[in-house]
Amino acid sequence: MSIWKYADKGSYPKEYFDASHCIFCRTQLTLISTIPESLRVTSDGGLYAFVSNQSIEVCPACGWWKARRVSHLGDGFRGTRLYEGSAGVLCVLNHNADSVSVDEIRAYLSARFGERFGVNPRRFEEVVASVYKDLGYQTLLTSYRGDNGIDVFLEKDGDIIGVQVKRTALAIEAEQIRALTGSLVLRGITRGCFVTTSRFRSGAKSALD
Repeated sequence: MSIWKYADKGSYPKEYFDASHCIFCRTQLTLISTIPESLRVTSDGGLYAFVSNQSIEVCPACGWWKARRVSHLGDGFRGTRLYEGSAGVLCVLNHNADSVSVDEIRAYLSARFGERFGVNPRRFEEVVASVYKDLGYQTLLTSYRGDNGIDVFLEKDGDIIGVQVKRTALAIEAEQIRALTGSLVLRGITRGCFVTTSRFRSGAKSALD
């Protein structure tokens, strides 16, 4: 399964092909391929086809891409311009489907971070664990029920870190930070991390120090 779908041929979507930034996350697009201009002339020398602006660009943040080619067709002074291309379009993603991979959820949230509250909390814990794994940590997800305040264990160079993940729109309170600290102490762990989709209240920030 892919988070991208491809529409049939249609009218020239100028807002897509002329965009210099990703239409989903507004990141500057990166040019990954360009093809030199070419000129083709018919055998009688009357008609020509001049092809220019052949390029492929991709968003380095969420992976959205576009490919475009502009052709000039004519016979002498008269001619017409033909636009051709393709672009990725985000699918509607069922965040909670078992068939949807963690990488697909990560790519989707990169483009549509506002949809994070629709992700199942367990799947969001898996996303957080995968991010840390890419950073070089060994990760262990605890059971969804009865995790006693720690959702993910991280290990790197013998150092263990306990992570609590809160997929919530509510601001994090100081009591929640203290609860994580207590869970760490009970396990003899000296380092912890609190990951949330929301924000920390001022008292919670003080508790983090």
